[in-house]
Amino acid sequence: MVFTECPVDFSPAFEVVSCMVESDGAWLFLHRAPERLYGGFWGCPTGKVEPGEARKTALGRELHEETGWAWDVEGIPFCETLYVRHPELDFVYHLYAAQITGRPSPRLNRREHTNFAWLDLATARLHALVPDMDAVLDRFEKRSFDR
Repeated sequence: MVFTECPVDFSPAFEVVSCMVESDGAWLFLHRAPERLYGGFWGCPTGKVEPGEARKTALGRELHEETGWAWDVEGIPFCETLYVRHPELDFVYHLYAAQITGRPSPRLNRREHTNFAWLDLATARLHALVPDMDAVLDRFEKRSFDR
């Protein structure tokens, strides 16, 4: 379950940074490798913030690891922080959104992702998405935050 306000009894195990990457109305989705958590599901570039690491530093590291592209993370706008609760754990989800020109092919780390697709949000919903990704797509469809 995804919350926009921190629940009273929330106890996060970690924080993640996530970036919706858009180009001309299509969004970059990555297909998770089968041996990974949520293997076989689709999501956007996402990764854990290491202890003591700044969120923007983590964002740049994760975007580079998952796409192979160089990023100017200072130019990527922050959207919002969400609070995610799964039965086994809670975590904090910091959401960013980047716009790029063209639809380049990422250089995938095959240990993490097996494929990619540029999809509009409606088509993305037809794919098996990582848990709670639908809530993120809802936020973008409703433009529920200032960008």
